[in-house]
Parts: sequence; C-alpha cells; structure tokens
Amino acid sequence: MRLDLDAWPGQHGDVRVALVYHRHAADGGVEKNLDCLAAFLAERGHAVEILCRRHGPSPAPGVTFARLSSWAIGPWRAKGFANAVARQVERSGYDRVLAFGRTWPHDVIRLGMGCHATYLERMGLPTRWRDRVELSLESTALAAVSFRGRKRRVLCNSQLVATDAARRHGLPAEDLTVIGNGADLDRFHPRQRAAGQDLLRAALPGDHPIALFLGSGFQRKGLDRAVLALARTTEIRLAVAGRDGDGERFIRQAHDLGLSRRVAFLGPTGAPEKLLAGADLLVLPTRYDPFANVTIEALAAGTPVVTTADNGGCEVLATGTGATVDGDDPSALAEAMRTWSALGRSDATRAACRSAAESHGLDSVLERTAAMLLG
Repeated sequence: MRLDLDAWPGQHGDVRVALVYHRHAADGGVEKNLDCLAAFLAERGHAVEILCRRHGPSPAPGVTFARLSSWAIGPWRAKGFANAVARQVERSGYDRVLAFGRTWPHDVIRLGMGCHATYLERMGLPTRWRDRVELSLESTALAAVSFRGRKRRVLCNSQLVATDAARRHGLPAEDLTVIGNGADLDRFHPRQRAAGQDLLRAALPGDHPIALFLGSGFQRKGLDRAVLALARTTEIRLAVAGRDGDGERFIRQAHDLGLSRRVAFLGPTGAPEKLLAGADLLVLPTRYDPFANVTIEALAAGTPVVTTADNGGCEVLATGTGATVDGDDPSALAEAMRTWSALGRSDATRAACRSAAESHGLDSVLERTAAMLLG
C-alpha cells in the first residue's frame, strides 16, 4: 500500500532537507540508499542538499551538495567531518536532517552501518585509535536530543541492528524504527536470467549449478568460507564478483584447494542485475552485514539466497527462498549450497523468491523513510 503523500507535512516542496554522509559515490550500499532517497525527495519538490567531503554527479535535478572539509587527518578525520557538519547545520537553517553516518545534529540517524563495536567483534579485530574515535562518534550521534531540542529518531535497516543498538546504547524501543533495505523491482528481475546465464557460462563453461558471491570486502562478507564449503562439493561452480584490495589472497586460497577451474573471479561488475538473475544461488556467508542489499536484489531477480544470521538481510528470507546457516560450519554451508543451487533451477523456487521480494520494493522503503523524516 502506498502512503498518502498529500498527508505529509511539507508535501508541497517547502521542506529543506540535508542528507549527511562523508562519502558520495556511485558504489556502496550506504551511498546507494542516500542517492535514492535524495532523488525521491527532490522529485517531490523538496530542496535537498547532500553534506559530504567530496561528491560525484547529482542523483537528480535539484539535489545540491555542500562539500565540507577540515584540517583533521588520520583517525581524527571522521571527527573533523562531524564537527564540520555541526557547523553547517547550525548556520544553514535546514528543516530536516538525516544522518547516514556518525555525525550530528539530526532529526533521524540511519544505522545502515550497524554498531561499530559489533563489527569489530564479528571480524575479530583489535580496537585501535581510529576505532575509539568511531565508537565515541557513534555514542554522541545517538544522544537523545539532537536537533533544535527535538528528540532524535533512530532508523535501523534490520531487526539485527535494532536489537544490537538497544543493547549497546540503552536505546528504548520507541526510539527505534526498522525499515529494511529495498530492491529496484524493475531492474532486478527474472527476465534477466538468459542474459545473466550467458555471462556466467562464458566464465564457467558447462551445465553445472553456479553459485554467485557478489560484494566488496571479501573477508567481511565471507568469501573464504564460501570457498572452503565449495571444496566439499563436486558439482557446483562459484562466480565471484566485486572488489577487494586483498583479492589475490582469495585467488590463492582457491588455487591451494584445487578449485582454480571451479571458481571464476569476475572483478567489479556494472551488471549485477544480470549476474544475480543468471546464477542458481547467491551465497553470502557474511561475518557482519547490517543488511546486505544484494540479499533482497537476488530474491527480486528470482534467485535463492544462502547467508548467515549475521546478515540482517536474512530477515527477508521466506519459506522456499533460501537458508540461514552457520558460516563457520563448512559442511553445513556446503549442504545448503548443494540444496539451494539445485532448487534455484526450478521455476517454483524462482517464483517464490520473486514473490517474497515484491513486498520489499525500493519505492515502498523510500516512502516510509521519507514519511519518518518529514513527519
């Protein structure tokens, strides 16, 4: 059901909105959500300004940028940006402010990156000076009063994040709203399957089931786990699409396990919609992901998903659309990959995946987010 936009305060374009994130670029899950919301608001006549360090092209006519900088370097750069945001908001008279990162002040803060302490724990990382700065910024950004004496609201993209934020920061339930990520249901669609199969078969010839790993930051998203599980199967092939500065390490892992002919590293892709539709399975045994966009995008493309409970995106999996497994158990992961890569070739499974995704369309998510911000 669509929201009644005419019932919103400021629905006629008289709201001046600031959207805040240090990085504006064409790639990245947070960046994608920021651009989509900016375009959605601008198309409805609102004045939208993105506050960032540097930026790419505007996502829509009427969306402008305020480029903020500071002299801070190293681990203090994030704090310098937060201070610059505070100064900009104070002098610019925005009606509404939404923070996508650890900055202030704001009406709404979106915890799309989750809690930093949880990220460190899941990744087994030490707490460095840079991390201490991030933890301090997160605590300040979640302060109860944020903008012009109004109580800030916290938008979480999964129940995983909401539960974690409540536990770590003592946030009451009434301060937390869960709005999951959405998929562009026209772009990510089963009709792309034939074109996607052609791309994948060119890299991995034959008629074997193909599992797709798609994402950047291979260690966090669990590529090493997927490769270990693959070694316990014989029939499946694995296509890896995405970027990682340490990508050679995963290529060596596949080689050392004798999987060089069964794993294809495709690099960054400009056509994720084709790869997702062409694959028989999306495998994402992530160590920590507040909500991996690719989860709902795979379902929209008609492809089942095998992931972990540490991906908030697992919350959108319905019966018959995939499985949530223990990423540290290669046998369980291998079994799930075998089962769902076979089911991913059936029309019934692919129809169930598409049906599950249709209640998580991007337009619906943007409407709910905008209503929360403008209300």
